[in-house]
Amino acid sequence: MCFSACSFRWLLPVLLIISTAAHLSAQNTNQPPAELIKQAESGDAKAQYALGLAYAAGQGVAKDDAEAVRWYRKATEQGDAQAQNKLGNAYNKGEGVAKDETEAVRWYRKAVEQGYANAECNLGMAYATGHGVAKDDAEAVRWFRKAADQGFAQAQTILGWAYGKGEGVPKDEAEAVRWLRKAAEQGFAQAQYILGMAYAAGHGVVKDDAEAVRWYRKAAEQGNADAQYSLGLMYSTGQGIEKDGIEAARWYLKAADQGNVKAKNALAQADIANHQVAAQGNAQKPAWEIPVRTTQDNLGPQLGISDRKLTVVAASHQTNESDYTTSTPQSYNTNCNVYNTSIHCNTSSHGGGTQTHAVYHLQQVVTSNEGGQKVRYVLTRTARWRWSSTDWLSEGESFSAEIKGKHMYISCRKGGNQGKEEILKYDILDIRSVR
Repeated sequence: MCFSACSFRWLLPVLLIISTAAHLSAQNTNQPPAELIKQAESGDAKAQYALGLAYAAGQGVAKDDAEAVRWYRKATEQGDAQAQNKLGNAYNKGEGVAKDETEAVRWYRKAVEQGYANAECNLGMAYATGHGVAKDDAEAVRWFRKAADQGFAQAQTILGWAYGKGEGVPKDEAEAVRWLRKAAEQGFAQAQYILGMAYAAGHGVVKDDAEAVRWYRKAAEQGNADAQYSLGLMYSTGQGIEKDGIEAARWYLKAADQGNVKAKNALAQADIANHQVAAQGNAQKPAWEIPVRTTQDNLGPQLGISDRKLTVVAASHQTNESDYTTSTPQSYNTNCNVYNTSIHCNTSSHGGGTQTHAVYHLQQVVTSNEGGQKVRYVLTRTARWRWSSTDWLSEGESFSAEIKGKHMYISCRKGGNQGKEEILKYDILDIRSVR
């Protein structure tokens, strides 16, 4: 990772995502909606703000952004800084009101006059992006620093990135790491991930792969997909930690499940030597250690292999299983009925628990007779089921197949001749003539 190749604008989303749940957990969460509404209507600013959050989140009441704004505004009339900041966010996003970035900045300024760190960070972001004010990196950094000095982790992260990039301040990678560490030590996952990158590259600190792994892991365990991919990569290459293909696959899968493209590619590109999964016969070796050849290096071009149909005979197969676990937190749902004089609410819980899954890496060898010459294909594919057996081709049986590019599609019947016909897609790893 190189700070100079990036911009702290990459971190913009971390700022404006303010956890409604966190605010709700801090205030009035134990109060029934009827009691909260009663307090809000009596003029309690904190209750008005909390009721606005409830309407914004649909917690205990029907979700209604316009109603949320109405209650934020009531709280702002009493000078509540949190409500001022939240109203600024509503204008910034156009939620419950017409989008108006200038008006958003006006409300952020009211909140920063009271020293509210979230609003200081939001105002810094407005200057960094030029939304609602003229773009000014130095002014952005000034407001990020005010919030960072109050311990606001998002601002500390962005300030660290600003120093790393040299936007609004002289470039100083050591100072960048100092601010990133402050946020990381508060448990802010994005800062932990970036700090891991700094250690991996030796920017602002002495290069230390083991320390990079430590920070990647902290972020990965909080669900940061980029960190999960990076941790998987460290396991697959043996940097900073003992090489372990099974652990690498586990973290790649977690990242891929969140849509991380690099992780998906790492799992899918079985023709890359460093990412080829070890077969059962090499169970003592770390996975992805066995080198393979691609069609560019072997007999394929010589045979004039092209997209076509053929018949193949299954010769042998090998499999390797990697288990991984996913945990689902228990969640709660509150439904309320509003009557003329009261509100009745019921809370139910659902979810929770741990599930074990497996990923199967299959290597299949098939042969075909092509123009009087016997040709051997080494194929691979990855499949995922929960506690299910893998499918392979029964040795000695013939199957209809089709080659398309680097892939072979084989038609078979799952569960024998009476089973359902399906098409299995394999990557072609190697093509050889057999004498």
